[in-house]
Amino acid sequence: MKYQWLKPFAFGVATASMASVAAWVYVASTQSSKVLLLSYIKGEGLNEPPLPIDPAPQFRDPADYVARIARSCGIVKWTVQSEVSPDAPVMADLEIQWNDISGEMFNCLNKYVIPPRVTLKLMTKQVQTP
Repeated sequence: MKYQWLKPFAFGVATASMASVAAWVYVASTQSSKVLLLSYIKGEGLNEPPLPIDPAPQFRDPADYVARIARSCGIVKWTVQSEVSPDAPVMADLEIQWNDISGEMFNCLNKYVIPPRVTLKLMTKQVQTP
């Protein structure tokens, strides 16, 4: 039996697999994902209009309040970003992947919404993988 046909066949399989892996990497690196953004504004900036009464005056750090909300709603994975500036409001943003949220969790988060102090938004975020 001759195996001369095996080399071109192996080359074709290797080329096809490399092309499919390259396509997968491209799609994975440029895809967008949906995130749910829970924002809480603790303080008021110098040039900002007055906000309604603070729903959580006992928390000094707004990141603590949004993390407590996430834990009370059963969310286990999130990221928090806080902003502290002398002339801007003190605030925190809690990001949760949309795929990690159930209907019950969303309804629980929605109970804490008090615009404009506490808001909930669904956003599309561009994902870049190195």
